[in-house]
Amino acid sequence: MQIKTLVASLAFLAFVSPQAPAQQPQVPAPAASPVEQVPDAIYVNVLGQVYHQERMALPRGSGLLDAITEAGGTTKFADTSRIILIHKTAGGKPDTERINFNPIFRGTAKDIILRNGDTVVVNENAVTF
Repeated sequence: MQIKTLVASLAFLAFVSPQAPAQQPQVPAPAASPVEQVPDAIYVNVLGQVYHQERMALPRGSGLLDAITEAGGTTKFADTSRIILIHKTAGGKPDTERINFNPIFRGTAKDIILRNGDTVVVNENAVTF
């Protein structure tokens, strides 16, 4: 029943024509600055058992806790004792580090500062039967 409603809604939207936007005056683009701006953000990928897997911009100096929080936190299936942090080395080869996030989350261990281009992978809990 829900699929029929969705299809009907999409069909309705396909035939409704949006109104033309009001014409706005053209504003010339600002002149480029001769000094290159130093970005204040790093870009980090957060994947796996988090609520929002994404590439995100974080302020320089952000840590693992900031990245996981920005990704909506870990799911109930996350194994926070086996988080993988992948750094890019100067030669372009990835350097992988396994991290137990639990002490960082509790505040009993120092947070790990992330670098531009890092990837955080939150593994799933291994279930054995």
